[in-house]
Amino acid sequence: MRIRPLAEQPAVRSWGGFQRPSWAGGSKTPGNSSHSVTANSPIHGTLSKTRVFGPSHWMSSYSGAGKLPALHLLGSLGFAPSQQDDTDMNREIREMVIKCKQLARQVKTQRPSRSPLPAGMLQTFPIPSVMRDLLRVYFRTFESCYRILHFPSFNAECENYVKDLEAAPASFILKLSLVMAVVAPIVDDMILRQDLRKSASDWIDIAQSWLSGPIEKNRLTLDGIQIHCLLLLARQVNYVGADLTWISAGSLMRMAMQMGLHRDPNHLGEMSVLEKELRRRLWYTILEINVQDALDAGMMPLISAGSYDTQVPLNIGDNDLMDTSVMEVSGKESTVLTETSLQRLLAYSLPLRLKVVEVMNDLQKQPSYDEVLSLGSEMIASYRTAAATINLYRSLEVNGWYSEFAHNFCDHYHRRFLLLLHRPFAVKAYEDPIYSHSAEICLENALSTISLLDDELYHHLLVVGGGMFREILTDSALIIFLELTSRLEGDNAIFSRSRNKARMEPLLQDARKIVEHGRERLLNGESNVRIFVYFSVAMAQVDAITTGSSVRDAVNKAAVQSLRMGYDILKSRAESSPVTDIQHNLESWAADNAVITPPGSGMDFDFLAGLDMGFDQLGSSFFQQWQEQSQL
Repeated sequence: MRIRPLAEQPAVRSWGGFQRPSWAGGSKTPGNSSHSVTANSPIHGTLSKTRVFGPSHWMSSYSGAGKLPALHLLGSLGFAPSQQDDTDMNREIREMVIKCKQLARQVKTQRPSRSPLPAGMLQTFPIPSVMRDLLRVYFRTFESCYRILHFPSFNAECENYVKDLEAAPASFILKLSLVMAVVAPIVDDMILRQDLRKSASDWIDIAQSWLSGPIEKNRLTLDGIQIHCLLLLARQVNYVGADLTWISAGSLMRMAMQMGLHRDPNHLGEMSVLEKELRRRLWYTILEINVQDALDAGMMPLISAGSYDTQVPLNIGDNDLMDTSVMEVSGKESTVLTETSLQRLLAYSLPLRLKVVEVMNDLQKQPSYDEVLSLGSEMIASYRTAAATINLYRSLEVNGWYSEFAHNFCDHYHRRFLLLLHRPFAVKAYEDPIYSHSAEICLENALSTISLLDDELYHHLLVVGGGMFREILTDSALIIFLELTSRLEGDNAIFSRSRNKARMEPLLQDARKIVEHGRERLLNGESNVRIFVYFSVAMAQVDAITTGSSVRDAVNKAAVQSLRMGYDILKSRAESSPVTDIQHNLESWAADNAVITPPGSGMDFDFLAGLDMGFDQLGSSFFQQWQEQSQL
């Protein structure tokens, strides 16, 4: 019997949770070939179970080595079973192969990464009725832009879990725990919110350990991708290593590409519409995570628009995907609201946003202002289209899929690119009016960001979240305080300042919201006082300029008061926390090098440099007046 070259062999895939064989070109030859490619597929490489390999992989060498005598044995070992050579010896070989595989699976179960989840984990879950409520909240909020789960399938798994807790697979338990961890900070009930947030840190650690074990094939599935996506989202929302998620997003990106998610499923052989759409949704979720994390980390996005050809997900609802009669066409019109509409909206601007991050974070070349203006114009046009579509969806919504949170979520994901693109030049605008356009763009988007605090659910998220949910208000505060300082310093007469203050009252109210937001973050888990001190000192300078009083005295006083308040909040939290939390909080506090100095001791503002508060970004106008007065 001759073993066929790989290009001739049938492909058997097990993409994620879909344990069905499929063969390229529509042929359905039985068997279980682990070394194969699709004969009629446009991809230039090898498909093996859940993975895709390029020509440099060792599996690809088999296609040109069919004449080696030793390779004939592979056919008898079951890699390419032959029905024509059914001898007693071949049957015995196949039976022994099966027994060896069974023993291999048994051995693998003894590995640490295959061990069961921690005992008692299920006891940390809420009762089924609460769990169902949490799932509804998740699908109406975060799942609107991050399409990670298919609601009917996941809901059915949840009902099976409620009926038989012990029968649920580890992958489902991890997904369920991470979904609850993601919504923990935005739950209305304060007691439930506190309980869930305490459990969320444990659930995140368990999922991280499960993913971080020795790389195993059972991680390279759609289940594994879903868990990884949910984990990164949970880390950001709960502020658990949120400033390092760009590193983890890179691992997720490579995992997805190894599974071929960056290639459109039409190129990967026969599969159902449901499976194709899940792959597309997950790929664009991963792209979104990647570009957002790159923006936060100040790093490159790891992939460009030309590195993938996966089509944008169809505008098809989750229930429609369960209908086998659904044909893969262009989908419903964009004006029809489905659970995937907002993800599609984000997907259309992804190539542009990837380009923006590449230009902004190029460590070898600083973009010219003309380049920023050009990209900014494209971003404004893209954002206006998105905003108009979001407003249309608001008017069309009848099924309650999305909350106001979901619309703000999508809006936030667009606006922050404009704000950060123009920010370096907006800061310069207060010294050089040639950059005034950037200042106007940043101020508009900063004020819109502050308005997110008016949404109760989003307010909860911004108070406890990390990454993009933490830094966006800091960036917005920079622009608002610069704007206030610039306007007030332009009025030399006290009466003119008073009139201006009345006109600027809405801006001043937003500034006060920012200070209160900094205090709320400390009360809800923030362990670094720098943001609260930054906001308080900036507000004190604005108030001092308004009243014509000493900026130096006001800044010193605000610094001491905010530091003392921050210390008291951290001390109260430390005393009510377990010993390990106390040690963690004290270490974090010591690392900040925040020294409390009593009022009247001649404190100099230079001590704030030790807090690494980044005041150098504010430009000379922000604290220039205080520095000049201190030299008198």
